[in-house]
Amino acid sequence: MDLDTESGYQWLADMTFPASIISGALSIMHLQLYDAGMHGIELLDDWSCKNDPRMQHALCRWPTVFTNVATTRQ
Repeated sequence: MDLDTESGYQWLADMTFPASIISGALSIMHLQLYDAGMHGIELLDDWSCKNDPRMQHALCRWPTVFTNVATTRQ
């Protein structure tokens, strides 16, 4: 999914609450993994600020500490 679309931004908005719950739980259950995810987000933010404005725009709305999301289709 291209996040730089209306449907992508809607998906990000829809994911904000559940992703916040998951990220909060991770920060309690596995602080090192949470910190590593936050560090990854910070590195992506620094890189995209200089190299990819579209990614930077999407990262401003990214609702989770995880740096990617995978889905399966049936």
